[in-house]
Amino acid sequence: MIADVQCSLVAVSDGQLEEKRTNSNFFGMLIDESTDISVDKTLVMYLRYVCRDFVATDFIANVRVTHTQQG
Repeated sequence: MIADVQCSLVAVSDGQLEEKRTNSNFFGMLIDESTDISVDKTLVMYLRYVCRDFVATDFIANVRVTHTQQG
């Protein structure tokens, strides 16, 4: 399953991301929700940080959204 592969990739890179975040003076999270063709909603998360005078972005997670609140 694709989600399992994504979780494995995140597990491998968690230590690297923590080191990058710790070494950066500036960082933030980018979060976006999407809906696929089967109407499943997912929340995609990225870490954006400054590394050696340039902005870098790394994938953090792709989380399935099971409960939403319509408003």
